Amino acid sequence: IHFDDYFYPYPSAGTYNDDAEYALYNRGIATRADWRRSNVDSLIKRLNDSIKLVKPWVKFGMSPSGIWLSSSTSPANPAGSNTSSGATQHHKDLFANSRLWSQQGWVDYLAPQIYWFIGQTGSDYNILVPWWNNNAFGRHMYSGMAGYKVGDNTQNAAFATDNTQIPRQIRLNRQNANISGHIFYNTTSLRNNKLGFRDSLQLNYFNKLALQPTMSWKDNTPPSPATLLIANLGVGNTINLTWVRPAIAINELDKAKRFAVYRSTSNVVDITNANNLIAITWDDTPSYIDNSIQTGTTYYYVITALDRFQNESATTNTATVTTLPLQLLHFIVKENSNSIAELNFSTEKEINVSHFEVERASNNASFIIQQKIMATNSVGVNNYSLKDNIGNLKGVLYYRLKMVDKDGSFKYSNIISLSLSTKGDVLKVYPTIVSKGEKINVILPQSNLQKVNYTIIDIAGRMVQQGTLQVGNNTTIQISNNLNNGTYYIQIMADGLVLKTPIIIQ
Repeated sequence: IHFDDYFYPYPSAGTYNDDAEYALYNRGIATRADWRRSNVDSLIKRLNDSIKLVKPWVKFGMSPSGIWLSSSTSPANPAGSNTSSGATQHHKDLFANSRLWSQQGWVDYLAPQIYWFIGQTGSDYNILVPWWNNNAFGRHMYSGMAGYKVGDNTQNAAFATDNTQIPRQIRLNRQNANISGHIFYNTTSLRNNKLGFRDSLQLNYFNKLALQPTMSWKDNTPPSPATLLIANLGVGNTINLTWVRPAIAINELDKAKRFAVYRSTSNVVDITNANNLIAITWDDTPSYIDNSIQTGTTYYYVITALDRFQNESATTNTATVTTLPLQLLHFIVKENSNSIAELNFSTEKEINVSHFEVERASNNASFIIQQKIMATNSVGVNNYSLKDNIGNLKGVLYYRLKMVDKDGSFKYSNIISLSLSTKGDVLKVYPTIVSKGEKINVILPQSNLQKVNYTIIDIAGRMVQQGTLQVGNNTTIQISNNLNNGTYYIQIMADGLVLKTPIIIQ
């Protein structure tokens, strides 16, 4: 919850008449100015108390104008900034005592609007940033920066023509330990990118991922860690990571909301090294695809869990992958009508590759070699196909490809699955085009079970909804309101069979 710089009206708006209110409700406060500041203080404190009571994870802060008080107005105890006495000072002009709010812990952050250039007479950015840094009182301080002035010909040349002004301000911010971040006003200035100043930010100042600074006064307990990190070579030049998210915590503040993915070419992954942080997931989905890898390299991965305040858990186990020069372009399996599974895969950049081993499992764990295929060893595209006799097997089969180099090193592909069908086993749903929150009817194959489990998965194979169906004449599934529009698959598990049918949510 963010407040801008509007409290009592700016002096330029004219005289504000609150004579009657002051006469009735002055609470014994001797001066009108102190009474007005007390009114605003009361508002800020009560809002903070209410927010903490209802949703303690919500952050609350302000972006006041850039000058609290000038030193000529407040020379000591506490001293204001060395700025012009004629400048707007929100303590005396807007009756907003922002320094007190941080000092009392009534806000989580301040973002003063320091919309001036370095060296500006009367309101020097170089003077104001250190002043705010020294008056943070343990709360976050974000520097409000005038992106809207960059390239504006009505401004001083420091903004109108100098594309180094904002970068130099960022360097100054980072020299002050209590400046926790930067806010650029406004978004349009970043989109328009006048003088190319946004390019400098992207290339030089914000070119690495970063966790948000924590707020220890709200919560400093990290979530439980994720476990069982697995890394597999994926299709194309990718590595697929999967892990098990921690159990859902009872306390909202202890829940894992996102994950940080770290990668290194050293077997000890240093999570304090920003170069090793390669991704922060958008939600708590326990998977990530790394598509920025190089062939012929060994990578080490760890995952940490993050809560709402970016408190970071301990790491998972370290997962290791060695990428061969070989690139797997695709790996697919399908069932034909003669109890045969047909597998096809394609590669390129086969250099010193020995052979491929196709492995099969019926439980996604105990894989057994089914066939061995010698490598073509051509750097171009190589296509392979084979048939696996699956006989009367039922349920789900899992396949993976072991790619073996001539020196004995090897890598596994991602695991693909084949849901086997049996004559007469038909899953029907209607309607197949539904809206969020609607129910769909399900007709199940013959089964002696009273209950069967179902999942809804998206086209990327991620489970997005699950539940148990009561078998009967009116078997229905209600589509969650949280699902995005698109194509999904309803998957039913019953009697050792896995049946799947598509639906469209619109």
